[in-house]
Amino acid sequence: MRSFFYFYKMQSFIEEVVLELIQNGTNFTQTVFVLPSKRAGTFLKNSISSALNKTIFGPEIYSIETFVEEISGLTYATNTEQLFALYNSYYATSKEKDKDNFLRFSKWGQTILQDFNEIDRYLVNTKDIFAHLTAVQELNTYLEEEQTPLIENYIKFWNSLEALYTHFNKSLLEKGLATQGYAYRTANTSIDEFADKLKTKKFVFIGFNALNKAEENIIQKLLEIPTTEIFWDIDSHFLNDPIHDASYFIRQHKKNWNALKTNSLKGISAHYVSPKEFKIIGVPKNISQAKYIGNLLEDIHSQNEKKLEHTAIVLGDENLLNPVMNAIPETIARVNITMGYPINKTPIAVLFQLYFDLYTTKQENGWFYQHILNILAHPYTQLFLEVDGINNAYNLSDKIKTRNWIYAKTQKLYGLIPQQKELLELLFSEHSFTPKMFLNNCLAIIENLKQK
Repeated sequence: MRSFFYFYKMQSFIEEVVLELIQNGTNFTQTVFVLPSKRAGTFLKNSISSALNKTIFGPEIYSIETFVEEISGLTYATNTEQLFALYNSYYATSKEKDKDNFLRFSKWGQTILQDFNEIDRYLVNTKDIFAHLTAVQELNTYLEEEQTPLIENYIKFWNSLEALYTHFNKSLLEKGLATQGYAYRTANTSIDEFADKLKTKKFVFIGFNALNKAEENIIQKLLEIPTTEIFWDIDSHFLNDPIHDASYFIRQHKKNWNALKTNSLKGISAHYVSPKEFKIIGVPKNISQAKYIGNLLEDIHSQNEKKLEHTAIVLGDENLLNPVMNAIPETIARVNITMGYPINKTPIAVLFQLYFDLYTTKQENGWFYQHILNILAHPYTQLFLEVDGINNAYNLSDKIKTRNWIYAKTQKLYGLIPQQKELLELLFSEHSFTPKMFLNNCLAIIENLKQK
């Protein structure tokens, strides 16, 4: 794997947009900005603050999801709320004789939620699509020689999809909630009224590319207002290429949107073909790569601290994130991470895996010493047991090793550090292992760590 740095000295896309708006005399206080994500909104806010040399009331800045939420007047239901509401609707509308329990339902319920969401985001006629899907499934089972109860229940399920969809959305609406897709569908019908209320506002859309049908309709409706502007983040090299995938959607918008047919696209840059310098450095092993990145960052920081603001580290393997984070010099106070990270790779997840293993391997004669030492060696356990600067986790481990214990019972552990019995009771509980006890202890440990 090759890690490399990309030094981007020119202005960013968002900075260029802000400067153009300033030059055009935009009143930022009366402007509504809509961007693809909340993260982009943060950068926009910083760019406006840096570019203006006066104090103003900040503009309204939305991600497209929160903007749709604002138009629709609905609040997004969490995934958990949606799953339970869908299960209740499934039980209320399904004509199957043997309905799935929640565990079995949860395995396919997520797929139904995703399908409902996409149907709504693309404004598909629900009556037609559910009828077509049912017909397709009936055709698929038509050639079966024997219509078994399983096949009959299968067809009944497909026949109940429209009722399930209707009942599910109605149950959420009664609580003022909606799926993201249904909020998009609702916003699409409410956009005219919303636009009329905010005629005095200027709308600016920044950085969009691929859009679903509802988003296209909403943006096109607001583009009918003369003051509305939209800036596209794409290089002219790709835009002028009639077959390049990067500009496919923007070319389609330019071709099909009335507001763009007669006007040139805004925000187009021409940086791709400018000269650039690359250095390829071969470094073996992940840890060596992380340390080398740390050294490079230290060099950049010592030469020109401002240069770090235009430096990106691109990782080919997400498992390098933690080593790279640990290799960043202490002199660099802030970094911006734009990648996801699996929760099972985080230190807190490892802690609770060790905690779970501790209880599931416990025997009648107590805990095996190695499992105790493993959890006591974890940094969060050491923080959890630390009181007045004393590393009680280390002291406990040292006493277990000194006494050469193979197994340790609860009271023997409490006796090693009696002054911290309350904390030890959470880690090494005397109560029988039950899910409720385990989860309550986990929550108590998390709360203690949060305080520290």
